[in-house]
Amino acid sequence: MYEAKIYCGKDLRKKSEQELVRKFGKIGQQLYYRVRGIDDRPVEWKRQRKSIGKERTFDSALNSSEQVESQFKILANLLVSSLVKQQKHGKTLVVKVRNSNFETITKRITLMDYLPNDEDTIVFYAREIFEEIQEGQIDVRLLGITITNLDKIGFENIKLELK
Repeated sequence: MYEAKIYCGKDLRKKSEQELVRKFGKIGQQLYYRVRGIDDRPVEWKRQRKSIGKERTFDSALNSSEQVESQFKILANLLVSSLVKQQKHGKTLVVKVRNSNFETITKRITLMDYLPNDEDTIVFYAREIFEEIQEGQIDVRLLGITITNLDKIGFENIKLELK
């Protein structure tokens, strides 16, 4: 493209369809239409979800473990509802924390088995992760919980006895 003096979208838009086809072949016609926002390909709206999460930003920072615990319960409730609705469960729990200086820390824990879609279990692990992240004074402007390593809820680990 540099040889054709095309360095950005504006340069590409200045070229005629014939110029682009002559220089780039069939892809030239696609470039001509795409830079003009013309694209007749069907929209692919179904994609495999890799994670399900909930987060909240607070007007004023949370500054106590009780406030954080309360918000974890709210987020876990919303998260479990989404997981159940989409019939998913996962093995990895991610906690995201942003402070008043807009520093963001994420930390995760991956279990051997699927996490149950249960608020208390999610809050338990979220609290454990939060305690590892938190140093000193609690200062939370954003709090989030995400479940990844998702599978359909019909797929479960089966424990077999070894004899």
